[in-house]
Amino acid sequence: MLAGVLAIAALISYTHLRAVFVHAGSPWPDLGPLLVDGLFASAWLRMRRRRREGVPVGYLAVFAAVLSVVGTLAGNVTAAYISGHRDWLAYIVAAWPAAAFALDWELVTGHAKQAVTKATKVVTETPVTPKPAPKPPAVTPVTEEKRPLTPAERKRNQRARRAAAEKEQAA
Repeated sequence: MLAGVLAIAALISYTHLRAVFVHAGSPWPDLGPLLVDGLFASAWLRMRRRRREGVPVGYLAVFAAVLSVVGTLAGNVTAAYISGHRDWLAYIVAAWPAAAFALDWELVTGHAKQAVTKATKVVTETPVTPKPAPKPPAVTPVTEEKRPLTPAERKRNQRARRAAAEKEQAA
């Protein structure tokens, strides 16, 4: 859906800008719109890549993006003017494809980046090794008679359990 909106916005913006280039007498009016919208696409991709790398975006990429957005909006509004429409509604309608292209471009590339980030996160995450299960405490062997333990035997068993627990914590 997003790609379809992007294609429609790009086509309408292209036809508006082409009309301006024809009106201005450009020798290659078919290529002019590609320069304007292509500059926007390349500047935006550069800014996204640099942000992803954690590097400052840089003034040139920001300047190119702003210049191309202003250029495409101005070109689309100029297309309404040269076609004879002189009211504010015609200017808004003419500017809409350029704005839709710029915003939809971010939605499409942002969506793609999110999918790539999720896939990369799954691949690059290192599994956490679980801690080994604690060893059971030392157990006094059961004698066949099952006689009650003497106080000395109880103390010895408690000391053995504490020593095992301390040894386990130290490891």
